[in-house]
Amino acid sequence: MSTRLRVLMVEDSEDDSLLLLRELKRGDYAPEAQGVDTAEAMRAALKDQAWDLVVSDYRLPGFNAPAALKLVQETGRDLPFIIVSGVVSEEDAVAAMKAGAHDYLTKGKLARLVPIIARELREAEQRREHKRLQQEQALQSQKLEVIGRLAGGVVHDFNNLLTAIAGNAELGSQALATGHQASSNREEIKRAVGRATSLTHQLMAFTRQQSLDTEVLDMNALVVEMTKMLKHLVGDDVQLDALLSPDLKAIKGNPGQCQQVLLNLVVNARDAMPKGGKITIRTANVTPKSNGQGPSPEDYISVSVSDTGTGMSDAVKARIFEPFFTTKEPGKGTGLGLSICQDIIQEGRGFMEVQSAEG
Repeated sequence: MSTRLRVLMVEDSEDDSLLLLRELKRGDYAPEAQGVDTAEAMRAALKDQAWDLVVSDYRLPGFNAPAALKLVQETGRDLPFIIVSGVVSEEDAVAAMKAGAHDYLTKGKLARLVPIIARELREAEQRREHKRLQQEQALQSQKLEVIGRLAGGVVHDFNNLLTAIAGNAELGSQALATGHQASSNREEIKRAVGRATSLTHQLMAFTRQQSLDTEVLDMNALVVEMTKMLKHLVGDDVQLDALLSPDLKAIKGNPGQCQQVLLNLVVNARDAMPKGGKITIRTANVTPKSNGQGPSPEDYISVSVSDTGTGMSDAVKARIFEPFFTTKEPGKGTGLGLSICQDIIQEGRGFMEVQSAEG
C-alpha cells in the first residue's frame, strides 16, 4: 500500500511538477500536492494545511528557494525542505544548505529524489521524537522541583511538631515514678519520633537540601527487622518469605533509605497480586560480569524482591522508573516510588534490574 505524502511544491512549471509527482508514485508514495509560485500563495498554503515536506525550485519569477525556506522557518515547523532545480550553482546550493535546506538535486537526476525524501522524513520524525522527549523531561523536572519545594516546607513544619512531641514526652516522663507502666509508652513515643525524624531526613535529601549519613549495614538484619512490619502490610492473603544468604557481606549505606527501597518494592509486589500470592525477599553475594554498561566486575550484594503476580508488558517495563509513570488508577499511586528507589540505588553506586513477564 502506497504511503500518503502531503507535498507543498514551489514550482511554476506544470510539466516539471508532473515529473516530480510521477517520480514519487514510482517510489510507492501517494502524493497529495499543491503548487505555489509566489510568497503570498505559499504563506496561505502553510497557514491552511499541514504538510510532510516542501519541494522547491531554486529560482522562479519574483520568488526563489531561499525566500520560500524563510517562510517555512517563520512558521516554526520542522518540514524537510528539498531544492529541485534545473540549474543551481554550487555556491547557491551551499548557501541554501547553510540557511537550513535539507538537500538539493538537479531535475536531470530525479532518481535520487525518493531516497532523499525517505531519509529526510525519517530524520524529521526522529527530531520530533527527540523534542517530545525533551519536553516530557522538562515537565517532569518542573514537577519534581515543585514537589521538592513542597517537601522542604512540610519538613520544616513537621520537624517543629516532632520537637514539641519529643519535648513534652520528656517532660511528662520526669513526673513518672520509676517503673511506672507509662514509661514503656514514653519509649515507644521516642522510637516513633526517631522514625519520623529519619523520614524527614530522607525528604530533605530528596529535595537536595541535606546529605544523608551512611554507615556499615547488615542487610540481612535490616530485612529481618523490616519483615515483621511488612507481613502486617501485605495482608493475610500474601505469603512473605525471606531467603537470606548466611555469609552476606556488609555494605555502606543509609538504613532509612534501604528500608524505603525495600518497602516500595514489597508494596509494588503486593499490588501486583490482587488475589494474593507469594513474595520472596532474597539476599546474596554477587560478582557481576562487566559488559561495559552494567556493574563493574567487583563485589556486590544482591537484594531481590520477587512475586507471583500479574507481571508487566514490555511497554510498561520500559517505563517503570520514569517519575510519575503509574499503571494504577487515578488517586491510587504517585508514580514516584520506583523512581525514588532507582535514585537511591544509583546514588549508592548500585544498580537496579527488573525481570517480568505477563502472567
